[in-house]
Amino acid sequence: MSEVTALVAVSAALFAIDRPYSYKIPDELIGSASPGVRVTVPFGRGNRRTEGVVLSVRRSEGGDRELKSIDRVLDKEPVLDEGQIKLALWMRDRFFCTVYDAVHAMLPAGLWYKNGSRRVGDKTVSVAVLQVSGEEAAEAAAQKRMKAPMQASVLSLLSAAGSGSLRDITELTGASTQSVRALEKQGYLMIEHVEVLRRPEYGEIKPAGEIVLNADQEKAFKGLRTLLNAKKGAAALLYGVTGSGKTSVYISLIKEAIRQGRSAILLVPEISLTPQAVAIFSSHFGSSVAVLHSS
Repeated sequence: MSEVTALVAVSAALFAIDRPYSYKIPDELIGSASPGVRVTVPFGRGNRRTEGVVLSVRRSEGGDRELKSIDRVLDKEPVLDEGQIKLALWMRDRFFCTVYDAVHAMLPAGLWYKNGSRRVGDKTVSVAVLQVSGEEAAEAAAQKRMKAPMQASVLSLLSAAGSGSLRDITELTGASTQSVRALEKQGYLMIEHVEVLRRPEYGEIKPAGEIVLNADQEKAFKGLRTLLNAKKGAAALLYGVTGSGKTSVYISLIKEAIRQGRSAILLVPEISLTPQAVAIFSSHFGSSVAVLHSS
């Protein structure tokens, strides 16, 4: 009898025992447990639940060995493509790390799970979404007005709004979280957890003046501009101690790219530096600066 199996890189496997492990894909997970998605699997003699990433999927004839099954799929879509999976396998041999460590290094921190839940650091908001029509919610609110006035207030609000965060609902109606959850048990609404981006407030940013490069900065800029004008893949290392003026070179190079009708991406090495970097670059490029956080 044939079965669908997956080769999985397991996070709990140390380098000495790191290899793709075979797991059976349960019928209900066939299709969703595809290459590049993260899963939870039992591992070791104690079947400790741990994270893994699917490297490949195949259909094979059932052998004598009883395979353990994948517990859960953590991603709706693959977070790695075929090329990235191959890169992770190459990194293992090149850098003496596990495949999972290589995958972990490639993906943003906000994607990672622990015991099937998001790691601390991601900000989520609980949102109540109406599961009946507005007319039904308004009718139920009228019926509950005497016996459960707080639930009635929540239903009345959602009959018009359709959805809202738990925080806003409790503040606007005076209802407790328990009242909202009681309505969820009754089938009137569903509470979902929605991830939101963390973005600091930057305040008003004044435009900066024109940058004047010194001789060393000008020399570095011209060298980098040569690579930019070549319009093909290239890399360069701009060396300088803190405060030596590297940022002015970056800004001048980005301005040159924009002058040519192109765009630029600046990667900030530490999230704590983001407000400072946004302030500096927004003072030169204004509202054209867009900020994306990896976690």
